[in-house]
Amino acid sequence: NGRLTGRAGVAIKSARWGERPGGQGVGWVEAGGTLTASQGTISATLLRSLADQMRFRLAPQLDLSRTDLAYQGLGLDFRLTESGEIRLGGALGNDFAPGAVLARGDRVTPLAFAPSGSASVRGLWNALFPATDDVLVPVGAETHMLNYLPLPPTSPIAVQPLKAN
Repeated sequence: NGRLTGRAGVAIKSARWGERPGGQGVGWVEAGGTLTASQGTISATLLRSLADQMRFRLAPQLDLSRTDLAYQGLGLDFRLTESGEIRLGGALGNDFAPGAVLARGDRVTPLAFAPSGSASVRGLWNALFPATDDVLVPVGAETHMLNYLPLPPTSPIAVQPLKAN
């Protein structure tokens, strides 16, 4: 099962509540801020899920055979758009490589980096609630807010008809 432990703080820099596109109803249309934590543990299962579903980049030296990995720094900038896109960036500070979001106990070696491109709310949902595994996050009052995030279209690329020569 996926786990993340530690005390975290979230600083919301901007947020807009309103009618979501595509008839999704009322919810968060846009939001941005920073998530930070000073220490805790993260399971290898959750790290793999974040890499698979949200395109987080894991450090090559990361030992995913261990159940839990200790971290001494977590810093993640996020920006959610009304299309369900999530832009993520590292917020560990200048002592770390650009894009680093999770640092090991020596506070120097990053464990994970933000995606190069964007992720999506659908990827976040799949990372937290994998269809073929036990639930990583229990459904309850704490996770109810996920129902209010904008979902991207199921088919993000529209196929254009070919033009006759």
